[in-house]
Amino acid sequence: MNRIFLDNINSSININESDIYRSCNELNSDFIDYFGRKSKAKIDEIRNYYSKILKTENNKIFFAKNSLSSFKSIINYSLLFLDIQQIITSEFENNNVLDYLKSVENARKIKLIFIETDNLGKISTADLEQKISKNNNSLVFLLHANEYNGILLPVKEVSQICIKNKSIFYLNLDLTICKYDIDFQTINPDFASFDFKNLSRNTNSGIIFYNQQINISNKKYIEIRNNFIADENINPEILVKDVEIFNRALRNMEKNKIYIVNLKKYLISKMKENFNIENTLSLYNNEGLYFMVSYFLPTSIFGKYILQKLDIEGITVGNADYPNNNKIADNEFIRIGINEFNTEKDINFFISKLINLKNNFIEQQKN
Repeated sequence: MNRIFLDNINSSININESDIYRSCNELNSDFIDYFGRKSKAKIDEIRNYYSKILKTENNKIFFAKNSLSSFKSIINYSLLFLDIQQIITSEFENNNVLDYLKSVENARKIKLIFIETDNLGKISTADLEQKISKNNNSLVFLLHANEYNGILLPVKEVSQICIKNKSIFYLNLDLTICKYDIDFQTINPDFASFDFKNLSRNTNSGIIFYNQQINISNKKYIEIRNNFIADENINPEILVKDVEIFNRALRNMEKNKIYIVNLKKYLISKMKENFNIENTLSLYNNEGLYFMVSYFLPTSIFGKYILQKLDIEGITVGNADYPNNNKIADNEFIRIGINEFNTEKDINFFISKLINLKNNFIEQQKN
C-alpha cells in the first residue's frame, strides 16, 4: 500500500548530485571549485544570492548550522545582549517553540506574554501595542502564518508597532519561504529566520537575517553580529546544496501555487459536497496559506476515531492540540497540507475513505 501524504505543510524535495552542480553553474561557471583559495569568495557569492532574493544587504545574512540553531541563537543572543525583559508571542505558535520559550522564562525569570487572539489564532494588534507600551525591552516572536490553520499574520503592522515602541521583532518564515515573495525592506523585522528542512528533507541548516534597527545600539549590534559570524556554517558543500534546494523551490513557486490552489479548491468542494462542512478559513475569506486547509470535526471522539483510522488506511493528515484556554479546544480537527506531488486521485481516495469511516463510526455508535 502506497501511503498518501496530505500533511505537506513543508516541501519534501529530493535532489541528486547533478542537480547541485547544475545549480552552481547557473550562479557562476566556476562556482563548484569551493575547496580552493576562492572558498571565501564563493561563500560571499552565495550570501549575495540570498540577499538579492530577499531584498536586503549581504552583511545581514548568516548561515545557521542546523534547524534549531537559528531560532535558539536569536533568542539567546537577544536575552544576553539586548536586556530583553519579556517575550511576547501567540499561543498558536509551534509547540516546540513555546516549550523552549517557557524554559527560557523559567531559567531567566523573563515574562512570557501571549497576545490576545480569536478562536482561530488571528492576533489582536491593538492588544499587542498595549502590551508593548506597558513594558520596556520586549521581543515579539511570531511565525509568518498560523501553523494550525494557515492564517497569515499582519507582520508588516507588527513590525511598525515594534519600531514605534522600540521593541524587537523576530519573524519566523518557515511556512512561507519560497511560497510567498519575501521582502525584508517592506516587512522590516529586527530578526528573521527560516530552515531549509522546510524546503527539503536533504538538509538541516538555515538562514538568519539580522537587521540594525533604531532599537539596537551600534555596540550591541556588533556584539550580536560577531556571535552570528562565530557560529556560522561555512561548509561550502552544504551551502551549495542549500542553494539548489532554495533555487529550485523559488523557480517553481508560481507554477506550483497555481496547481496547488486549484487542487485545494477541488478538495474544499468535495468536502462540502459529501459532508456539508466548511473549512476554518472560510470565516476569513480564505485569507491564509494557499496550500493548507483545515476542518473541525463534530465531536472529539469522532475526530480521534477518524485520525486513527486514516493512518491505518495509509493516509497521513495533520492535527494538533489547540491552546487549552481556547473555546474550541475540545474539537478535533484535520489539517491538510497540499503540495505539487498530490493529485486529484489522492483527494478522491481521501474522500472515499472518509465516507466509509463516517458510516462505520455511525454503525458502531448504534451498537
